[in-house]
Amino acid sequence: MTARPRGNGDRGLDYRTPAALTQGFYALLGFWTLACLVLFVARGAVLDWSNYGQWAMIGFVMAYTWYWSLGVFHSLHLDGQGRLHLTSPRRALVVDLEEIGLVEGPLLPLGFVRLRLAREKAYVLCRAGDPELSRLLLGLRSAHPGLKFKHIGER
Repeated sequence: MTARPRGNGDRGLDYRTPAALTQGFYALLGFWTLACLVLFVARGAVLDWSNYGQWAMIGFVMAYTWYWSLGVFHSLHLDGQGRLHLTSPRRALVVDLEEIGLVEGPLLPLGFVRLRLAREKAYVLCRAGDPELSRLLLGLRSAHPGLKFKHIGER
């Protein structure tokens, strides 16, 4: 796995999460963050040693949630050399198809496709049944016949 941008000259299959879905995901996350901040303000009225632990827990959960959410991929590109390029607000990742062990589809109409990689899991925000995503997944299946799929094509 390397974090390098893809070249513009290659042709392949692309998938990009619909803008409304991406915006809705981060809007929901923003509302959740505001709710946590309300808890911070409510607990801030009482300055006591017992509240510092609660502040630390709420702060940790907020920070970890944002860190994870900014790592959710919204753009995929399958190139002709057997590599999958994933892009999120936090990072870009290039993965050889042999490093992908399992592709799991979303269980709900809106959700995440999970790619089980050699060292980590990659989550792609998606809408189940999206034609672009289906074409890319078929391209993955044909480029790497030994790849396992779960909850994809069962609807």
